[in-house]
Amino acid sequence: MWDPLMPPVAGLKLQFHTNWVEPGDCTLSRVERHPYAAQAFLPLDVGRYLVTVFPAAPDGGPERRAAKSFVVPGNRGVIYRQGIWHAGISVLDDPGSFAVLMWRGAPDDDQFADIAPLMIDIPSSR
Repeated sequence: MWDPLMPPVAGLKLQFHTNWVEPGDCTLSRVERHPYAAQAFLPLDVGRYLVTVFPAAPDGGPERRAAKSFVVPGNRGVIYRQGIWHAGISVLDDPGSFAVLMWRGAPDDDQFADIAPLMIDIPSSR
């Protein structure tokens, strides 16, 4: 959630962003976590979207084999618990706009990990 126009100053930060539908299948290869803060996504104008989370492996990285994915209706928000590995939100039907709330302050609170490609099977109906 780093934005060069919004330096990491301690406090609750609000961002707005639009996600675009990615063509083809949904294959994940990079995940992130925020060890010091929860992150809330509030849909503003969204259809269905995909949320994928991973528990931590014994070495602290994401446990790819234990990934859980959820298709979330556009009238429900999600909060990623502090420290949970997660993929970026993927909108499924149309572009979607979200408000994102997150406490900022720790300089190393955005951690990323590459994973072996993981294809997510998504139901095709709305």
